[in-house]
Amino acid sequence: MHLIIQLIDIKNELQHFKTQGVKVVFLDIPTTKIFLSESKSFDQVNDIFDMVNNILIEVIATIAEKERKKIRERQLQGIEAAKENGVQFGRPKKIDLNDPSKKKEILNLIEKIENNEMTNKEASEILNISTRYFYTVKKRVKKIKGADIKI
Repeated sequence: MHLIIQLIDIKNELQHFKTQGVKVVFLDIPTTKIFLSESKSFDQVNDIFDMVNNILIEVIATIAEKERKKIRERQLQGIEAAKENGVQFGRPKKIDLNDPSKKKEILNLIEKIENNEMTNKEASEILNISTRYFYTVKKRVKKIKGADIKI
């Protein structure tokens, strides 16, 4: 079973297993593989092994959590550096609304649609996009229509 890397989650999972009477064995922690008999003479030894195992598990979980935080920080630094160098993340946009000529073309198409000179389907075919996506683009362009482009 893959345990979650956060320390609190690991503690909660182990406590849950303990209340259910399940003995958790970690392949990386040899002391968890020791099974002593259930006789009363071994109760103190079992308690000591449980205590040692709990300490080891907490230490390993803490180290794993710190490593995950370091990895995440490095990843964010790499993403930030890549963005500064102009790397684009995600799926490429079919229509770049930051391109003034493309925006003007869309506005001209919208005007033709509003004047019943063309349909939404025809406009979407001109832009080589789906009709559904054209409605989305049309809505976005209409929001910014008065901001910086005049026909």
